[in-house]
Amino acid sequence: ARVTALKTRQIRSYTQAAEEIETQIRKLVEEDRELEEKIDRITKVKGLGLIAVVTVLCETNGFRLFYNIWQAVSYAGLDAVLKESDKFKGKTGISFRTSLVVSSLTLRFMWG
Repeated sequence: ARVTALKTRQIRSYTQAAEEIETQIRKLVEEDRELEEKIDRITKVKGLGLIAVVTVLCETNGFRLFYNIWQAVSYAGLDAVLKESDKFKGKTGISFRTSLVVSSLTLRFMWG
């Protein structure tokens, strides 16, 4: 019972801290009109919240690191690759050469 009470208090504390951080992020976003518009467009996608979008925007410098959509897809680890060798032909898969932050967010959205 004591452990459960302790863990419950910890969860409440972490939840409160996360809410405070999200509030601060919202305030910072509201100060930058361009950023706010970009985030508003992206968060219209079901499952994409403020924290996830801000994380990806920070990780990719507001998508300024990319010259085309295929670079962004590759960066997120969603590009298809054909795996072949001299003895084995034709196996396809998804590239896993990506930013750990972006790929963990991608997987979280894909699997709920």
